[in-house]
Amino acid sequence: MTDNIVWQDHKVVRSQRAENKNQKPCLLWFTGLSGSGKSTIANALDVALHSRGRLFPAGEFIEVYMDSPYEEPPHPEIRLDTSSSSVDSCVTSLIDYLLKRKLIAD
Repeated sequence: MTDNIVWQDHKVVRSQRAENKNQKPCLLWFTGLSGSGKSTIANALDVALHSRGRLFPAGEFIEVYMDSPYEEPPHPEIRLDTSSSSVDSCVTSLIDYLLKRKLIAD
C-alpha cells in the first residue's frame, strides 16, 4: 500500500444513511450470458424502487467481459429465468426478495 492513500472517515455513517432512507445497503450482482437481460432488469428495478422512494445506484453498472465461458454462481440467493419471465415479473421477484429480507420497507 502506498503512503499517500489515507482512509477518509465519513461524518454520516452507513447506518445513518440506511435509517434516513428506510433501507439497508446491499449488493445485487446480476450475472448471465450477454443479451440475457441483466441491464434491462436492473434499469427496470431502478425505476420500480425510485417510484417507491428507494435508491438504487443504476449508474454503477459494471459490465465484465471475459474470455472464459460463463459459469453459473454455485449458490445464488435468487435466480431469474429471463427466457420465460417478463421484465415486470423479474422486478416483482426482486422487490419481493428485498422486502422479505427487510432490505427495503414496504
